[in-house]
Amino acid sequence: MGAGEFWFEVRKRRNLFFLAALSWLVIGPVCFFLYSAVLPTELLPGYAAIFTWMALMWWLQKRVTDLSCFSCGEQAFSHAFFFMRHARCKHCGAAYVGT
Repeated sequence: MGAGEFWFEVRKRRNLFFLAALSWLVIGPVCFFLYSAVLPTELLPGYAAIFTWMALMWWLQKRVTDLSCFSCGEQAFSHAFFFMRHARCKHCGAAYVGT
């Protein structure tokens, strides 16, 4: 994978992560409604909805942190909370250059 493809994939995965964070406003009530139709008690649907959203966020962050650097081949990022202007490999320091 070249540098251009790598940074395109980083941007795509990071944007999905941030969009999922905002999607709680939609996913939360939908999950709560669906879980309340299935689960017997009043407390469980709320916990199940939060757990579903947290599992989604964990999976999307894992997708970002599992990327290997195009330059050194090591794990490039330790978290998904970054702006692209601050994106750089934690091992070799290969940085994103905006186009």
